[in-house]
Amino acid sequence: MIEQYPDILEREDGTEIPCRFYPGSRGSGIKNEQDGKQIEVKFTIAFPVDSPKLIQRELIIGRDKSGYEIGRGEVIVFHPGQLHCVAYI
Repeated sequence: MIEQYPDILEREDGTEIPCRFYPGSRGSGIKNEQDGKQIEVKFTIAFPVDSPKLIQRELIIGRDKSGYEIGRGEVIVFHPGQLHCVAYI
């Protein structure tokens, strides 16, 4: 069975949030903000719609189910949406 949020995001305070990392070419690169500002993104991360808000510049670590570190960095943007939340790292 396919799991929608198979990864774990670990916050600075030690809490964990289920998520899905998009590393590599699909989740990285230059993103255009609504105000026209461009940001460089290493990872795009999707979360369930009821996830707690991530704070800008908060340090996070992403892990897969086996505990392997996928990536780490600072939250650049967090956006709560209708179907899921998205963070750019």
